[in-house]
Amino acid sequence: MKKLLACIFLIIDHIGLYYADVLPAKLCIAMRVIGSLALPLFAYSFAFGFTQTRSAKNYFLRILFLAFFTQTLLFLLLPATGIPYESLPLNSVFALLCGFVVLYGCELLFAIPPDRIGSLRLIVANAQTHSDRFDIRIGHGVRAGTDGPGVYIPELPLGAQFSLGIGLIAAGVVAAFLFPIEYGVLTVLSVLLFYIIEKRIPKNQSTWAFFGFLLLIASYLVTFYLMTGEVSLQGAGIAAIFLCYLPARAKRPSRAIQSAIYVFFPLHVLVLLLLRLIL
Repeated sequence: MKKLLACIFLIIDHIGLYYADVLPAKLCIAMRVIGSLALPLFAYSFAFGFTQTRSAKNYFLRILFLAFFTQTLLFLLLPATGIPYESLPLNSVFALLCGFVVLYGCELLFAIPPDRIGSLRLIVANAQTHSDRFDIRIGHGVRAGTDGPGVYIPELPLGAQFSLGIGLIAAGVVAAFLFPIEYGVLTVLSVLLFYIIEKRIPKNQSTWAFFGFLLLIASYLVTFYLMTGEVSLQGAGIAAIFLCYLPARAKRPSRAIQSAIYVFFPLHVLVLLLLRLIL
């Protein structure tokens, strides 16, 4: 249900994007506002899928293929539609790629076992310190490669693992900011928000998500306005937060349904551009 709603909202959004020079301006703005409801739904689904995936490598490769395949369709069809390349950003699947890099960086950090201090009391006090307390440093007992059902993390020195994790998080966010990607940095930060809530907050997740996304979207809107002098249309996306936490069947979606979701993105782009050519 949630993914179906996200797909519907995305189609509405892209009609407003690809037909901006054909449809009335106010109608296109309204469609883009409605379409912004898709962002939290896709960000939540992606973050949740990352935490549940059986193979992070395959998950990444599917997203990578989807991003470049969709962009190839745009590259081939845009000249015939009369839409200039520079008027459209890279498709939003690239934002999910950046999000994947950020989440993998988080997995590296979360997999570092924190040290703990254990205390023992000696039967006879130390003759020099006159203290009967003896402290030892012990590990948490979690190995890096076992933190997550489908996320493989190689054994690395803790310093290198920490540096790599921080580097990947920074690289994913910076790439989404620097490259012209549809919903770029906002998608990456939304994915990160839902991931942290899913990973670390077991109770009242919808409430945490609402206020977290409210703070995120407010910061984004203010920053966007200060940098461009324009008002972003993404604020309406907060209305979809509680849709993310609608009750869902515990059963894992069938392979056919999962494949249909991946096929949807390039297919709806292809259909919208072909309809523009026909009409």
